[in-house]
Amino acid sequence: MLANRLNLLLAERGLSIKEVHEKTNLSRTTISNLVNNIGGGVQSATLNQLCMLLKIQPGEFFDFCPFDLSFSLENSDLKLLDNSLDNLTDDSGHSKEIRVTIDSGDAASLYQVFNTNYYFGKPARFDEREYKYNFDVYIYVQPEYGSYKADQSQGWFKSNYFEKMSISFQKQFFDELSVTATKGLSEFSDQIEFVMNQNVNKEKKSFLIFLVLPYGETRTIRLDPVNKKIMPKN
Repeated sequence: MLANRLNLLLAERGLSIKEVHEKTNLSRTTISNLVNNIGGGVQSATLNQLCMLLKIQPGEFFDFCPFDLSFSLENSDLKLLDNSLDNLTDDSGHSKEIRVTIDSGDAASLYQVFNTNYYFGKPARFDEREYKYNFDVYIYVQPEYGSYKADQSQGWFKSNYFEKMSISFQKQFFDELSVTATKGLSEFSDQIEFVMNQNVNKEKKSFLIFLVLPYGETRTIRLDPVNKKIMPKN
């Protein structure tokens, strides 16, 4: 994986996109795309201006990890969970799988499966004291262990891959996992409409999602209930 570090470099220097735009002849769109790692790359003239502004070498502008990750949502038999976390078991038939394929340039690719459970309404064991909002759906994404190779012990993906990523790549990993998990909601049109008709957020025309991700990470997402697209943060 190769990505630029502009977001981190600007944060370290307390620079905003507006300030970079004013100090260079780069457009705000170009700078924003680079900050968010959108697009195919960076032109040499753009890189030259940013390196001069930030007083860095070109090698300091980029972040590299010696493997690529791809994300896919597997299975099509997703079912609605009832009101109990007791039913969130590996063999319950109520989950999809997110397969993260690891390509290290070798002939054979490894993969890690993350069980992804969807729950509408508040889980029975949910601790209201931990969060101040009522969410419309809770998505639990957790790694599945010990089902691929005998030598793959619990936590092999975390120790061999996740912990070797930089902070920016770890963030990108969680972003991709969140977006992939949210795509599974496309099979829940009826449930989404039902929840939206009775929840407290319907006046905002948004669908609030709480994601419990691996390794202690959590995310909140606002979804447009009509086109199932993630809405920008306020």
